[in-house]
Formats: sequence, structure tokens, C-alpha cells
Amino acid sequence: MAGTIHTVRRQRPCRSRMTPPSPGTGTMPHPVPAARSYPAIMASTGSRRARTPMSEHSRFTSDTEQALRAAGWSPERRVDISRWREFFQASGFAPNAVVEGFLAEFGGLSVTISGPGLERAREPFKIDPVLLDGEEERFQEWGEELGVTLYPIGELNYGHYFLGMDEQGRLYLVVDWVARWSALDKGLEDLILGRKPVELA
Repeated sequence: MAGTIHTVRRQRPCRSRMTPPSPGTGTMPHPVPAARSYPAIMASTGSRRARTPMSEHSRFTSDTEQALRAAGWSPERRVDISRWREFFQASGFAPNAVVEGFLAEFGGLSVTISGPGLERAREPFKIDPVLLDGEEERFQEWGEELGVTLYPIGELNYGHYFLGMDEQGRLYLVVDWVARWSALDKGLEDLILGRKPVELA
């Protein structure tokens, strides 16, 4: 994987599947500290994207917005997150306003994308923490190693890879190694446009 890589791999296979190679290759082989809310982080990080925006007021590039809208998203979308909150609480994850705000807007979306991306293949994903029932320990262990609380939030490429989010809203690729994209809207841009995450461990 390109970019700065700090490798300390953990030999723990993916749930009942062969451990996959880096995504996009096309082959298969503690209490949470006080955090700002989702809107507060979006205001501080900025949400407009320079690459072919839908309009001057768009949060996303046209390609990203098109993919999200095709999956059922709209800027006004809000869904009930009670079952995900219960899942987190039952699994030992403390409530977090940033993660809950993200799920309220994007939870339940299945984004069907494919083909070449900017740096890696574009792969379908679904935002639904309950899909990772049974994988909580994996996320807790990686969170401890990275010094964050790592919440399971969904699956990439139909469960060949897992998606996580920390308390700051940064998006993670999680298997028996971990890589990170940017936070919140920018993280979704990275994922949908096919940017490579930075491998952490």
C-alpha cells in the first residue's frame, strides 16, 4: 500500500473468511473522552470539496454526491439510531456524539460502486454497525493499540473488509491490519472516490 506505512501486523484472521489482500487489488486470497459533536467537527474541518462540486454549496464532489444520493442519502436524511446505540452499549462502547451523528445521517446506506478510483479500486460498502456483530473484540483491541476508541460502523466489499470510526470521526479499514482515511465527509470522499488509506499497523 502506498504512502507512509508503519507496520506492526496482527495475525488475527477475518471472520470465517480467508484474510484478504489490500483492498482494491481485484483478487481474493474505557470511557470515551469528551468529544465535540458531529456538526461542530464538520464546521471546524470544512465540508466543501474542490473537485467538481455539485454546486458552490455542496459538501461533496459531484461523483460522491451522486453515489450517496443513489443509495438514498439526502442532506436532510435522519434515521433512528436506537438499535445501533443499543448494540454499542451491549458491546461495551460508550456513547459518542460524533459517531452517532454520522450514523443518523448515513447509517443504513448501501453504496454500490465499482471500477477504478483515484488511487485504488472503488468497492461497495454498507454503513451498519450490526453487520459486525461478533467482531467487537477486534475493534476494541485495535483501538487500544492505536490509542483511540474504534467503533465498528460497517462493511466494505460485502464483508471482505470492515469499516470503523474513531471518536473524532476518522474512518478506518479494519481486518488483521488497520489503515485510516480522513474524517467524516472527507473520509466518505476518500472511500467513494477510491483513495488509498494510510496503513497504520
